[in-house]
Amino acid sequence: MRVQFFRGVLPLLASLPLAILFASGCEGPQGPAGEGVSDLDLVPPTIQLTRPRSSDTLFVDTFTVAAEASDNEGVGYVEFFLDGSSDLGGTAAVDSSAPYSLLWDMATSGHGLGPHLLVARAY
Repeated sequence: MRVQFFRGVLPLLASLPLAILFASGCEGPQGPAGEGVSDLDLVPPTIQLTRPRSSDTLFVDTFTVAAEASDNEGVGYVEFFLDGSSDLGGTAAVDSSAPYSLLWDMATSGHGLGPHLLVARAY
């Protein structure tokens, strides 16, 4: 999800383009070819970002990110990435219990103002 972050109020906000890109992913068990094939979970988890919404433009330094995730064998955890990084200033952006959410602090994570790509992955 591409979201723009600003401090204060911009007088020409309506004229700024806001491109939204949803991104999600999943990881499954991996092992050497032919080993434990019958034990592999071949059904990937499903995940959807729920906060911020795709139409949101945020004017805050700290905001909530949230996702809904499910899997036929259970979701171990959800990891959130902002511009490819899940670092919240030394802490990983991970939640291991539903509802999957956390507070993201732009200053602590080292991200500046402007457009960003938000991704959630279920494991």
